[in-house]
Parts: sequence; C-alpha cells; structure tokens
Amino acid sequence: MSNLERHFSNGAETLSHRWTTHTDGDSIPTTAWSANEKMLAAASIQGDIWFFSPDSRQPILSQHSAHEPGICSLSWHPRHPLMASSGQDGRVKIWLEGKAFDQVETSDAWVEKVIWSPDGRWLAAAAGREVYLWELQITERQLKPHFVSHEHADLLTDIAWRPWMLAIPNPPEIAASSRGQISFWQPNTYDPTRLLTSQGNFLSVEWSPDGRYLASGEQSAKLHLWALPSERETVVCAPADNISQLIWDARSQTLACSGGNEVVIWNVSNPGSKPEQLVAHERSVTALAAQNDGPLLASGGQDGLLAVWNPSAGRDALCFDYYPNGEIHSLSWSTTDRYLISGTADGRITLYDNPRTKT
Repeated sequence: MSNLERHFSNGAETLSHRWTTHTDGDSIPTTAWSANEKMLAAASIQGDIWFFSPDSRQPILSQHSAHEPGICSLSWHPRHPLMASSGQDGRVKIWLEGKAFDQVETSDAWVEKVIWSPDGRWLAAAAGREVYLWELQITERQLKPHFVSHEHADLLTDIAWRPWMLAIPNPPEIAASSRGQISFWQPNTYDPTRLLTSQGNFLSVEWSPDGRYLASGEQSAKLHLWALPSERETVVCAPADNISQLIWDARSQTLACSGGNEVVIWNVSNPGSKPEQLVAHERSVTALAAQNDGPLLASGGQDGLLAVWNPSAGRDALCFDYYPNGEIHSLSWSTTDRYLISGTADGRITLYDNPRTKT
C-alpha cells in the first residue's frame, strides 16, 4: 500500500483549496506572508517575485523581475507592509506593499538569507562569509548600513534572530551557521558574543519560539540542541544526511526535521528521548511548515504529496493533497494560521484553508 493510499484508508481528509494559480512554470522555492495577512509573496528559482491577495478571486496583484539569476529568501517586516528579498546577484531589495522601495548591495555575489529582527528595527543578511546588518529608518524610507562582520572561515549557511522574550529580556541577537561553528552577534557589538563549535558542517540554525534553545542540523545526519545561556548540548542522529530544514512547534516542545522520506519529531522537553518518525512520503521530504500558534505540521515531498499532521495526537495524517506531476518545494502558514500556501516545482501556487477552521 502506498503512503497516499494509507493516508486515505486511515480517514485523512482532502485539503480544501481556496484557489490555485500558475506562474511561468519555474520552481517556487520560497513563499512568505505579510504580518497583517493581507499579502502573500512567492519567489521563483529564476528570480521573479509575485505578490498575491489571498482573499481575492483574482489573487495575483503584481509580478516583478527581482534578482537574476535567482532568489534565495524572502522576509516580511513584523509590523509594516515591507518585505525584504535576497538573491544570487549580491543584492537585498525592499518592497513596500508590493512595489520596489529600496535596494542595498553586498560585496558578495550571493546573499543566502535575509531576515528582519523581531522588533523590526534591524535587517540581517548572510552573504558569503559575512553577516550584514542594516537599521531601518522608516521616516527616511531607507536602510542605513550598521556593520559587516569579519569573514568567517567558511561560507555562511543560515542565520536566525533570537525571539524576544518578555519574561527574560535580552538584546537583539542573531545566530549564524557555517562549517564547524555557529557565531552570535548583537547590533551593539562588532565581535561575536559567543561561539559554538563542532567537527561537522552546520547547514541550518533555528531558535525555539521561547528563545531558550538553539537547534542546528548537520550535513552528516546529526541534530544539535543547545540550552542557552548554559550552552548545554544534546546531539541526536537523524535517519538521513543534510538536515537543512528545522521546524519548532509553537510551544517550543518539539522539533521537526526531514529525514529522507520521513518527518522526524524530537521531543525537546525530554532531550534523552528517541526521535519519532512519521512515515510521510514515498520520496524525500522537501518542505516543512509548523503553525505559528497551533499544533499542526505540514510536510511536502518529491512525490507530490502534501500532508498535514498533529504530531501530538498520533502518526496518521489528518488531511492531504496530491500533485501527480509536481514536487512540493515550499510551504508556509499565514500569520494567524488561517491559511496554508504551497509552491511546486512546476510553478503552481495553491492556497488552502486551515483544516480546523475551513468555512
């Protein structure tokens, strides 16, 4: 029995489509929601950006040629209708309500990731071996350069801001991963505030929503977890190499990653426990997305299957969709978890209702 047949036989429902649209046929590796949930952006592997209105019957608002030869990441501002994009042209571009707003350049030809700080004051980028930081001056409608880190020993693979914790106030802090180390930076310092090291090659870095833990995935199928500020480390082995996606649940209790054709769930509240495996797909898992304030986890794979799970309630998918001819390359929940968006290898973008709130 195939996994698709198993999901169906176990009572999983079909996800409800709100709309589907097609771009130019290029892969959609990243999608992102505005904070007010009124706009959605999707990027193609060839460098175009589409802006959508999720509640419209004709959802496409505009299309722009943004970065040649390709886009690496998108990040919406936490308060304003501003979005940052980065690409393989060494540039970071800012978009205001779907229109070009500002542009800054780095000294590298490739900007791997761009991300706003939780308070929206800072914009950080991983470009080559350096971390770039700009300060947003909204009244002057520009980004002001703040600092460029020293060169790391190897290329940066990921960056992530530490969430703001009301119970334990902390200055803005960003973690940057590369081969053999994770460095930590703050806007008021020009040297790393701490370093975490390993013999492996870190591919991803992700803070828990409560800011108490930092997780990182290695190229060699190892998953690292540090409790901060003590830096107490736990390492577990995943069932597959190249852990490039890490997803926390909203309560900071479980951590999910892709492991071949399985979704691996690690109960962080019991670090000594063995990770559980959700038998999800016939081929490799290519996209994961956890709700911002709920228990659901979405997974997409090379087999064209999109499955939605509640890991705390069992190992069977709650609902699913299937694309016979398209790998799923991106998934993201909207800010209030009202919608789920998917992007495929053949340029298809589909908006789904949350299966728990569909009308």
